[in-house]
Amino acid sequence: KRRYQELLDQRKQCNLEEVLSQLKARDQRDTERNTAPLIIPEGALEIDTSYLSPEEIMDKIIKFIT
Repeated sequence: KRRYQELLDQRKQCNLEEVLSQLKARDQRDTERNTAPLIIPEGALEIDTSYLSPEEIMDKIIKFIT
């Protein structure tokens, strides 16, 4: 939804389903490429930032490292 809202803010015509489809396709390409595929390393901190403010994201990171 964040990317969709960014596009709307830029006054670009789009729909949520199309944006979601494009992001899923990008993620699939990134994880399946031969050179430097996108992977989540073992022990990595994963934060779903979908509904978090920048301040909330920083709070989670700080709590994790302290």
